[in-house]
Amino acid sequence: MVILLALLPIARWAPAEEKLAHPEVPRITCEELKQLMDKGVDLALVDTRFETSFKRGHIKRAINIPDTPLPPFTEEIIEMKLMMLPRDKLIVLYCD
Repeated sequence: MVILLALLPIARWAPAEEKLAHPEVPRITCEELKQLMDKGVDLALVDTRFETSFKRGHIKRAINIPDTPLPPFTEEIIEMKLMMLPRDKLIVLYCD
């Protein structure tokens, strides 16, 4: 069973009235993610930013699957990486 969560942006960057993309996807806070990681919950972290941002820094153990196909990530590579995500772990997506 896959449970997909999106990491909420820091509150001061996201006004409450802002419309969220994919509102059906549950959100968690940075603090909640840290608690899960501290407890040793087996999860997959997916950084959806561009490769250049990912290379500048990312959450430990995160993999990079950008949400926009830009070289070297083609639509086919993105699709392949998504298909390879574990189906038995909590999956957390995050971006800027």
